[in-house]
Amino acid sequence: MKLFKKCCFILLASIVSFSVFAEDQGDADQFSLEDAEQSLVVMFGDSIAVGFQGLVGNDVTSFQVVFGRGLQGFGCPTILMSNLLRIEGERLTSQGIPCVTEVISTPARDRVEASGLARNTIVVNWGESGSTSSRGVSRISGDLAQAAANTPAAVQRFILIHYGTNDPGNGIGSSTTAFNTRLMIQRARQAGFTPAVSTLLPRRLFDTQSLGNSIRSAGIAENAPVVDMFNAYLNFPGTPSSSFRLSGLAGFQGGASNLLPIESFPISATSFVTTRLHPNDQGYSVMVETWFEELLEDAIEPVGTGLVLVPIINLLLEEE
Repeated sequence: MKLFKKCCFILLASIVSFSVFAEDQGDADQFSLEDAEQSLVVMFGDSIAVGFQGLVGNDVTSFQVVFGRGLQGFGCPTILMSNLLRIEGERLTSQGIPCVTEVISTPARDRVEASGLARNTIVVNWGESGSTSSRGVSRISGDLAQAAANTPAAVQRFILIHYGTNDPGNGIGSSTTAFNTRLMIQRARQAGFTPAVSTLLPRRLFDTQSLGNSIRSAGIAENAPVVDMFNAYLNFPGTPSSSFRLSGLAGFQGGASNLLPIESFPISATSFVTTRLHPNDQGYSVMVETWFEELLEDAIEPVGTGLVLVPIINLLLEEE
């Protein structure tokens, strides 16, 4: 009798599961990601946030000032983050910044893609190449006000701040960078955004580890998430390049130099500087994946296309 009742429960559970799943699948056919609550992510910072990539090797390029101006599909960080959050095909940019033309497979992307989950998120670029953290302070409130006005449906708003790369070359000390970082966090919150900051990427001409630690301290003081971009690059698999070593510890361990190609920039009519500054496509993928895994994956709720109800059957099969 007990076996007969259990079989009946299993049959009933199977019918209910199939009915609900079929109904859910029917709804999924009409489901649009835009029906879910919308989130906004702002990429904010200097040329690395913009996604600038200079010519490499023996090619020489002059550094051009590039502004994100709140555009979607602008620069590698914006494109790759949008694709990771929404699981879409690559959207090419017509803004003159080179980026990959196909989806880059990364552990985070492969995991999210396999889950069938996506997030209704608009990613926009408010980077400004060549700018310092002081410039970031002066423009953050106005830029975020414009970003919010452009996306009135967004329920959650995030700003990812990567600033400080250009501070040492412009005479800005680490204490001022930390102070500016705190101001940007405060003004982001005043504008209705959830701020996060990151440590700096390794560089050729400056040891950015200590400056990144100052930024970390500023984030901790303001109780804001701090994403450790320096160590994400430092610990990337591979053998460092023996030529044009990165400054500090990054020049002696990890594969960071595989993510930061050699670039040459003219500083006068007859002289050039050779450095490692901007990431390549793979480097931007690492940067975006680090932001995603350490902050956005848990902060933005994903949506799926269907439910599979099998746990109830497993419970019924358990011994009483």
